[in-house]
Amino acid sequence: MKTLFCLVFLLILSACSGDGTNTGNPTVDGSTPNSGQMPVTGNESQILANALCNKIAACFTSSSEATCKAQVPTLANFTDEILLNPPYTTLNDLETDVQNKTFTFNSASLNTCLNSIANLSCGDSLVTSSYSTSSPSSFSNIYKLFRASSHCLSLKY
Repeated sequence: MKTLFCLVFLLILSACSGDGTNTGNPTVDGSTPNSGQMPVTGNESQILANALCNKIAACFTSSSEATCKAQVPTLANFTDEILLNPPYTTLNDLETDVQNKTFTFNSASLNTCLNSIANLSCGDSLVTSSYSTSSPSSFSNIYKLFRASSHCLSLKY
């Protein structure tokens, strides 16, 4: 009888314990570990490019979101606007340092920057000056959207 009781108790205990992985690992569950240091996922530069292109696509129907997302990571001197030190020629160069773990994004600044860009109205001068409908395949001025927030100037952790 004691053996049966112990087996039932162990079965109930194991059923209540969960799988052991849902306990809040901060690098998996999306929280911000290490005082705002974002875990390296290898796509923060693309997230920046996507945010810029999403805003242009939402405001200008003549723009090609796919072309934008292909061009923005390779635009020369693009990161000058966000005052990174050392300066990076392109977002792709920045992504190389992210991959090599020599650059870490400040997640609080990155999230505030991304939200500020997303919240710009289509009539905002930052939006209207960052894309020209007369040159629909040119995204060379899209960097101006980084002026939406001072947090876009402090992306390095």
